[in-house]
Amino acid sequence: MKKILLFGVHPFISPDEKFMLFDFKGDIYISYREDDGWGEPQKLNGSIDTEFPETCPTLSPDGKYLFFSRYNEPNNASNIYWVEADFINRK
Repeated sequence: MKKILLFGVHPFISPDEKFMLFDFKGDIYISYREDDGWGEPQKLNGSIDTEFPETCPTLSPDGKYLFFSRYNEPNNASNIYWVEADFINRK
């Protein structure tokens, strides 16, 4: 029997509501607020996107760091990672 990981969508909306981070099918995306709603989601690449599923994005209270989970441990366990969030266009 093949084990399948199911993932939900875990949104994080910035305190100023200018952007939203969320995970979908194991990848993390960002969407910016536009006049008529949320813009087209953009997948976060670079050191965040790997062959492993990433979930649950959130920012530190000062907005300087992005925290997220990555399921890269045996038995489908996850670790928490962080990177500088200076790549986010605060518009």
